[in-house]
Order: sequence, then C-alpha cells, then structure tokens
Amino acid sequence: MQGQGELPMRTRFTFLVCGVLAALLGCSEGGPVEIGAHDGPALRVSGLGESYAWAQSADASAPNAEVHALLMNAIDRELQRKGFRKADGGPSDFLVEYRVTKEDKSDFSVNPHGVTYPSGTLLVRLIDPPTQRSIWVGSATARILANAPPAERQKRVEDGIRRMLSRMPPR
Repeated sequence: MQGQGELPMRTRFTFLVCGVLAALLGCSEGGPVEIGAHDGPALRVSGLGESYAWAQSADASAPNAEVHALLMNAIDRELQRKGFRKADGGPSDFLVEYRVTKEDKSDFSVNPHGVTYPSGTLLVRLIDPPTQRSIWVGSATARILANAPPAERQKRVEDGIRRMLSRMPPR
C-alpha cells in the first residue's frame, strides 16, 4: 500500500536508475568516472566496417522504456557522429548491446569503518554477427548520485557515452 505523498515503486525505480546513469556517466562531484575498454576475441584488424544494428538483447537490463530510449538514442547519436550507419533491417557489420548494473561498494578512505555507497556500471558491447563473439567492450563506472536534474542527466549520459565510445576500434 502506498502512503499519501509517496511515489509509486516504478517511479522510484526510474529515478534510481536515471540517477545511476547520471552518476556513472560523467558526474564529477561524485568522484571520478572510470572508463574502460578492451578488445574482444573477434576484433578485426581491418576495422569494424561501416554499419551497425542493435542486438536483440539490447534492452535486457533497461528498467523501463524511458531509460532504454535514453541509452539507445545517446549511443546511436555517438556512433553516427563517429561515421557509422545504422542498418535498419538490413545486414550489419557489427551489433551493439548494453547492460546496466548496480552494486554496493565500500570506501574506507573516509573513516576506518568504511562508507557503503551504490555504484553503477554501463557496459556497451560490440558483437560480430556471424559468431556472436565480442569485438569490443566499453564500460563506465562511478558512484551513483540520485539527485541529478533531468536535463543534466541527459547531458551526462551523452558525455559519458562519448568518452566511452572514443576508445572503440576504427571503422
């Protein structure tokens, strides 16, 4: 049962996930955002190619349609800015998927008993269509700050994705 003035559980979860994304994708006041990248076993010496499509599992970790659209649109814009073309319905040179995870971490630099805080990670994986093996994986991890305003949240998501995808292999 929901008390007067309380937000519905779905709304609270949406705010939490948007806070996760805002925090892990560029919030400087929440500490450094760790950006990582590594090549997968299917990396091609000749480059990625020029077209991409979304993997069927691309929305597996999205809590709702709003967050899913925010992530997909930001990733699409950045890939297209880098010169890749979205293959709508046709064959593609690589597939794209993402995952969002959350975990509690401890920081012992503040006091000897430690401080527990939520941390979020966004993973973006590029996949070789014929083999379904990873070509490249990028990540952004940071402390979650749940109080970011919506306009700033979108900017932070886009900035974080731009930083992450700047490390991907060339076309």
